[in-house]
Amino acid sequence: MKKSFMKTLVGDLARVKSKQDIQGALEIYHPQAELVTVGLNAQAHGLLEIEQQLNIFFKIFPDYQVNITQIACNEQALLATGNVYFTPSLLDQPGKAVEQTTAFSFEFKENRISKEVFFLDFGQLCKKNNITLSQLLLAMKQHSTNRPHV
Repeated sequence: MKKSFMKTLVGDLARVKSKQDIQGALEIYHPQAELVTVGLNAQAHGLLEIEQQLNIFFKIFPDYQVNITQIACNEQALLATGNVYFTPSLLDQPGKAVEQTTAFSFEFKENRISKEVFFLDFGQLCKKNNITLSQLLLAMKQHSTNRPHV
């Protein structure tokens, strides 16, 4: 795959995620894509699970924005670093806006992103907001169980 196309896909994904545009993100991921959020020990396989994970993530971080600052790639993979801006919104306490440096790795298949690994230090986010990682994980779990059942 051409490096320029890979960079465009990653840039498009960053743009739609910064708008909390889940459907836009799903159009960029491969149907059998994998999304791994290392700091939360979360993995989603396939578009349905990715959609569920993004819904929960954007409920907790409704103002999430990412700015990709550096990219390195070859024909199969792309590594990126950037700055994430977000405010945790837990059910029982308002959060403070945080800016953090993060890293990503991406793999590609059939002109789409087939794997994204998101390396963010959620411990730092928690420390800056005087919350524990357990509180953050509990809030995410509460949002996942509050989904309407169809």
